[in-house]
Amino acid sequence: MPRRSSFDVEGKRAHLADVERDASDPSLWEDPARGQQLTQRLARLKDHIGRYERLERSLGDLEATDELLEDETDPELTRELEAGLERLERELEGVELT
Repeated sequence: MPRRSSFDVEGKRAHLADVERDASDPSLWEDPARGQQLTQRLARLKDHIGRYERLERSLGDLEATDELLEDETDPELTRELEAGLERLERELEGVELT
């Protein structure tokens, strides 16, 4: 079942590719204000995408741990899963989806 999200990661990746292309234009710094604006946008996009990818990896790791626990009882692995879920929840609370 696909995950639903208000965060359009594919749209952000496409926009990032456009911004990177614009940032590679040698004439960019002829207008320093535009150059600065573009590099700030680039940094924000990379940050948002990176955060999304880290959260997605964490969730995948937790799902794999949960699947392992379906077949066996392992108190240490259970504690690791619970701690990971708490950590992911805290991280998600701090995320502003834009």
